[in-house]
Amino acid sequence: MSKKIRVKKPGKPSLYLLPAGLPAGWRVVGEVDTGRGCGALVRNDQTGIYAMAVGGAMQNLPQREVIATLGGGVTWSKPVDSGAERQARYVASGRAVTVVVRSPEAKEALERLEKLHGGVTAAIEAAVIEADRQEAKALSVSE
Repeated sequence: MSKKIRVKKPGKPSLYLLPAGLPAGWRVVGEVDTGRGCGALVRNDQTGIYAMAVGGAMQNLPQREVIATLGGGVTWSKPVDSGAERQARYVASGRAVTVVVRSPEAKEALERLEKLHGGVTAAIEAAVIEADRQEAKALSVSE
């Protein structure tokens, strides 16, 4: 892997930061050049994530490249994943539907199915599958 990211420690990161400084929990590591832009290399003390700060904005950086450039021996067995990426994959794996159940009979039925199947999602999936089976059966009988 070619190192496209260059880091200067300490460099002149103050050139890229606003006078107000960084949000709480972030600290300046040095100056970073990504090949597409320069900024202050900053690190979140809680998560360990590196970012490039320019003015009031922060931009994600490829974590493996930053760590390799800094000479760290840290490796991950899988790519670093943000919560937003995990959520996007989860949503993409299914179909998100928001429904407001108003009918008292439907509410009672959903509560029974929820107890039977161990949750709302499982109850709705079971109900949809059963309705599909019944429709397919009805169609095959009418043909």
